[in-house]
Amino acid sequence: MFGLFAVLVAALLRSYKTRMTTNRFEMKFSSTALKNVLATICMLAIGFAGGHMLFAQTPPPPTPTLDPAAAPAKPAIDVNEAVQKARALIEGMDSNFADAPSREALQELEKLIEDIQAADPAQPWLTYLLGRAYGLAGRNGDAIDQLRKFVQTRDGRNEWQAHRVLGDMFVGEFPRLAQGSYEKAAELNPNEASVLTGLSNCANRAGNLDEGIRLARLAVEADSYKNVRYAHRLARALMARQQWDEAEKEALKALGIAEDRVQKQPGKRIGLQILMEQYGLLIELSSARITASTAVDAQAYIRLADLTGVRADIMNRLARHDQVAILESAVTRTAPDTPMALRQKYAAYLAEAGRTDDAIAEYEKMIAAEPDNKPAAESLAQLRSAKDRGKTPGAP
Repeated sequence: MFGLFAVLVAALLRSYKTRMTTNRFEMKFSSTALKNVLATICMLAIGFAGGHMLFAQTPPPPTPTLDPAAAPAKPAIDVNEAVQKARALIEGMDSNFADAPSREALQELEKLIEDIQAADPAQPWLTYLLGRAYGLAGRNGDAIDQLRKFVQTRDGRNEWQAHRVLGDMFVGEFPRLAQGSYEKAAELNPNEASVLTGLSNCANRAGNLDEGIRLARLAVEADSYKNVRYAHRLARALMARQQWDEAEKEALKALGIAEDRVQKQPGKRIGLQILMEQYGLLIELSSARITASTAVDAQAYIRLADLTGVRADIMNRLARHDQVAILESAVTRTAPDTPMALRQKYAAYLAEAGRTDDAIAEYEKMIAAEPDNKPAAESLAQLRSAKDRGKTPGAP
């Protein structure tokens, strides 16, 4: 600013000097002009000094600072821990072969995936988790796209489960692609029962029945008859070869595993569903034997009728679970003023479905609301007595 002031003063002085030179030859220089020049210089000096002070006294606007409390907080999660938790959740869903994953489990998995995406969009396991989530939700096309991306990564190439799941998704329509995926999974985990049974399925679809039986036996041996699905698969492989006696032996082993599960978890619908499937296998086997036989075996027909009756009983028990779900919805919607007749019926169906603890809790609520409710008191006493004896109502 002072540099500009100096330039203006210099210009005025040059103008004054020029006028003095001119007047030396023409006329006497006017004192008024000199006074005007000096007045102008003084005014400029005052103006520039005042402007300098004005600008000097006006501080620059402060730089805004962000309040950490006001800023949106990023999800504080351990990404690796979230990945491990999501994988464990998926493996838990995989173990429920006969039942769809619950809505709560899918929502938990979705939340974990969202948190991982927000914290680390480049997380290498994200495509695997997305693929598995899509598969569990029935979106197989999207699942295959994500899993194919994953198996091309460094982590994915060595993850046998990703290859196995791709095989499971391909096997229905593209058995050759499925076999390639299962073979890669077998290279990484050669003694895995789920991979061996997948290869057995591919062999049967290709018409190589003996290889299908061999691989199914290896799967059963790897599993040591802990899981019903592998004995079930072996029975079907033997049925394809019409090895009826061997097939029935394996089918009965599968049935035993399913019955044991129902005994250990009497109130679980999935156990009854698996049990019904094993009776369905035995009915299919008995029907096939009757059809393949040239002679009429009366005992075979009697056995088939008995098996059909047992399966019908299991279906009725499954219907009890459906009835419980209906009444459970009504109880939830009418709470806390649920009609006593609705509570009574709900508790009775809970007991018949094998959910003894839930039935006891419901009867206790009724008695707390109506101490003179004799039917509820009698039902509660019967349930407690049965529980003390170790017998669950509704169990086979």
